[in-house]
Amino acid sequence: MTKSLKCAYDRLTKMPFPEFAECDELAEKQAELAEFDGHVAGIALKKLSGTKCESSLLAHDVARLRQGLESLEDIPYGDQKLFFDSMIYLVAIEDVVSNL
Repeated sequence: MTKSLKCAYDRLTKMPFPEFAECDELAEKQAELAEFDGHVAGIALKKLSGTKCESSLLAHDVARLRQGLESLEDIPYGDQKLFFDSMIYLVAIEDVVSNL
């Protein structure tokens, strides 16, 4: 499990965080994504160092984030790429969470 977690964590840390959108609704979801990213990274680092920590609620939280992003409607054309970039970043976070 640790090797898979390390690979998933390394992939995530090499990805640039998406630029923030002009659309307020998407920018708000991106802010939630950024906060959750830091939380997941902290837990992953603790697990990789051998420290026990609680991660059972992360699957629920990541599902809530996905639902929030997927529920956005009428994303302006100029922000659509940023939406897809955010979804790709979320997939990388989901990979880390599934390996915790």
